[in-house]
Amino acid sequence: MSTDYPSKSVIRNLRRNCQRNGVENVVQVEEYIWGEDAAPVIAANQGEFFDVALATECLWRHESHASLVNSVLALLKPGGIFLMTYSHHVPGFEEQDDEFLAIAEANGLTKASVVEVEAPHMWSDEKMSTLYFVKLIKR
Repeated sequence: MSTDYPSKSVIRNLRRNCQRNGVENVVQVEEYIWGEDAAPVIAANQGEFFDVALATECLWRHESHASLVNSVLALLKPGGIFLMTYSHHVPGFEEQDDEFLAIAEANGLTKASVVEVEAPHMWSDEKMSTLYFVKLIKR
């Protein structure tokens, strides 16, 4: 299952990406806003909580960190794994990006690992950026 913000254009693009990658018959696309009731997403998953949740490039919305954590906790089964990638997009806001991990650990997720990889910056091949690969486990 793949979820994103309930916008017609966002959901249409998500479905198109599933088609481009040949997974439209195995990946269900659902609208979902972090922090809202996860019951419809669980229901769409045949009433089952998830073993694994993935998120990429979500930490730049600092005001949504707690909502993202609450959603991950609501969607994962105990012992479920949350895999996340991110990089710092705005200079000077690195601490606010990283506060997500403190919020996650204070609310029921345990940090299992953080791997840092240097890679070309997403908007410039001439610049390098640190990518973070994070594994958290629901307690």
